[in-house]
Amino acid sequence: MAPASRLRVSPPQAPLTHTKRGDESILKTGMSRRPHLLSFDEMPEWFRRESNRWVLHGYRPISGSARTSFSSWSYIHNETINIYSHLIPAVFFLLGEFTLQKYLTSRYAGVTGADFVAFSIFMLAAVTCLSLSATYHTMMNHSQHMEHLCLRLDMLGVVIFILGDLVLGIYMTFWCERLPRTIYWSMVSYSPIDNLLIHLVLTHDSKTVRFFTNSCQIGLFGGLTVFMTLHPKYQGSKYRVFRALMFVATGLCGVAPLIHGIKVFGMSQMMHKAFPYTMAKAGCLLSGTAFYAVSLSIGHTRVNWT
Repeated sequence: MAPASRLRVSPPQAPLTHTKRGDESILKTGMSRRPHLLSFDEMPEWFRRESNRWVLHGYRPISGSARTSFSSWSYIHNETINIYSHLIPAVFFLLGEFTLQKYLTSRYAGVTGADFVAFSIFMLAAVTCLSLSATYHTMMNHSQHMEHLCLRLDMLGVVIFILGDLVLGIYMTFWCERLPRTIYWSMVSYSPIDNLLIHLVLTHDSKTVRFFTNSCQIGLFGGLTVFMTLHPKYQGSKYRVFRALMFVATGLCGVAPLIHGIKVFGMSQMMHKAFPYTMAKAGCLLSGTAFYAVSLSIGHTRVNWT
């Protein structure tokens, strides 16, 4: 009898481990969600014209999508520090806005509604400035139109912060002197929604209402700086120094009420009011404006983000 044919079982095959090159790139992109970063020379001409040529690499591709631009918060590129150095303080200022009323009430027995409003204006101005700046650094790779728009909003945020800071400083200096406070507020403040803000103040404190009425008057320096910031003619690197000087002119409006306060109250009393705070603010304003005007922050070294 012929032997039965044996059933041959083929040896087990190793699982396939190779993948197509395209699938591999898709897999990596899905895992890290980080696009290929570009060099300065690979960016469009309009982008290079307004960017710092010493930053050699680490640029995000032009996205054309707000969602894609905001997703860049999840990976490192050459705008990451700019984004988070504004975003994190904005969150802290916003949280501070909610705790400010409780802090002032617990520490100062005679605090009024106008005091809350004055400090709230400063805190919200800081949140606005930092948020608009973080938005600009996030959206600058969206498109040329969006980059220009967000840049104007970024500069507008700086003006808003300067004006909010001046409103608080003038209020601290002339807390009981309504006439000089009104004059200085009208010089530096800018807002076209005076009546709306007054109606939004849910308080019976007449001092608070007067505070809003006076602080929201249209002022020469604030209005002119806002105009220069938003007008398309004065955009671009050509007017960089000019815009910086406008910021300085607006910020230095705080010098006049400071000198006036020293003359009225004396130096010893002003040291307990706004003098140290105003001098520190002026130093930060001038040094920050100098960095903005001449790009000293990174202009002397070649930076290569990898």
